[in-house]
Parts: sequence; structure tokens; C-alpha cells
Amino acid sequence: MVIADASGLPLAVHTDSARPHGVTLVQATLNEIVTMGQPRRIIGDRAYDSDPPDNALAAQRIEMIAPHLTAVVHLAFSMILLRRVIREL
Repeated sequence: MVIADASGLPLAVHTDSARPHGVTLVQATLNEIVTMGQPRRIIGDRAYDSDPPDNALAAQRIEMIAPHLTAVVHLAFSMILLRRVIREL
């Protein structure tokens, strides 16, 4: 798994076997950050819509932005957040 900034510069790289789900590797990848500080937001796909990782990242003051799996209302809200992040870049 790789975490990159808005311009595509890799901030963290973590390798593991293909067996674990990607959402379980987020914290391990964050531990591998090679720059000063941590990202304020992480954007993931629908597979990253899970409460335990969201709560763990929120405790570290990192916002996970991922489209919700269940409701169209939640998907629209996530897309609004994603557009806001893109505008800030």
C-alpha cells in the first residue's frame, strides 16, 4: 500500500502479503511515513468505508474520506467532501 500526496509524491510505502484486506493495512502504512507529520486526510475507495479504521484515524486527527457502501445519501455527502478536498489543492 502507498500513501501519496496530492501531486503523487509517495509519503509512505508498506508491503505485505496479498492475504490481508487493504483497510487493515492503513495503520501499518501510516507508521511508515518518511516525511515530517501526518496527512490531515486520506482518500480511499468504498472498501475503506468501515467504522473501526475511521475511529482509529480520527483519534490521530486524520480524516478518512471514502464513499459509503449503503446509502445514496451518504455517497453524496462523501462526494461533497471529496470535491472540497480537491478544491483546496
